[in-house]
Amino acid sequence: MKNPINVCVYAVGGLGINLGPIFDRNRQANGFDHVDVVYVDTSDANMNDARLSGIGEDKIFRFPNLKGGGKDRRVLHPKIVPHIPDILRKFPPKTFNVVLHSSGGASGSTVGPELVREMLLRGLNVVVVQVGASSDLTLLRNTIGTLLSYSDISKKTNRSVISWYSEITQKTPQSNVDERALSALFLLSVLLSNRNDRVDATDLNNLLNYERVTSFTPEFSSIEFFREEFNLPEYVIPQSMSLLVPEENVDQLGVPVEGLRVEYVSDGILDPKFASSLGNKNLAALVYTGQFKRCVERLEEERSVYKREAEERNRASSRLEADSGEDGLIF
Repeated sequence: MKNPINVCVYAVGGLGINLGPIFDRNRQANGFDHVDVVYVDTSDANMNDARLSGIGEDKIFRFPNLKGGGKDRRVLHPKIVPHIPDILRKFPPKTFNVVLHSSGGASGSTVGPELVREMLLRGLNVVVVQVGASSDLTLLRNTIGTLLSYSDISKKTNRSVISWYSEITQKTPQSNVDERALSALFLLSVLLSNRNDRVDATDLNNLLNYERVTSFTPEFSSIEFFREEFNLPEYVIPQSMSLLVPEENVDQLGVPVEGLRVEYVSDGILDPKFASSLGNKNLAALVYTGQFKRCVERLEEERSVYKREAEERNRASSRLEADSGEDGLIF
């Protein structure tokens, strides 16, 4: 058996503190000894969470002299940037890295992208797992800003930014999204484990850095996992894929997926323990573009609705108007 690749999950901000310990327990229960989980936040309020009980200070980075971001990305950003090298000094990146954060708050949506930027500049491999929200105007605005920031980071580093993404909506409450994010972390751990036969570190590098082996230029791209059928919208453009199958399905390797054209595909056989935990079904990791452009357009439409409603409220305001003069009171 090959030596497992080291994977570091940086659990950042409120979402990281919420989901990181749950994933960490699942990781240990499933024998993912190739994965390490560390925690980063700007507020001690989250650090007192009972879910962090038993996690040593050697796994936690606290920003000095900060008390959270209060959803204000613009104010928090200049305060966290100088400490990004400190985080990576305390928690050195591994062969593959995962940054888990929310897109709508302040801590995760500033620290997360800056960690990703720094790792890309260092030539490292990193995958983002992020959760957006639009239940209020601030969360919506932050989510848009975070997605656009990743697109800009990809352009300025000339590296692909690969991100799994889900969003809290009325139809998809937070509990469902949390479950999906935990599943994504689990499947990423399987994919990046280097315990799957016929898939090596170069294959995984090419999956995440598709611009090296395809005609595509680097972009802000999505990664999604499929177990059976590929249900993809027409606007999706596949870029690279890794297909892992249990031993009994080995004859499916190398067979093109009907209706799906991908320039780069790496095939492999799942580690028997992983195959068992996945119900002996195939696992495909697909990297593609198209999702985030549509997502930002939709969120911008929602933001315009907020703006129109605010203007209407102001026009219909029943607020009393009066001038107190110099005395400060009206008599």
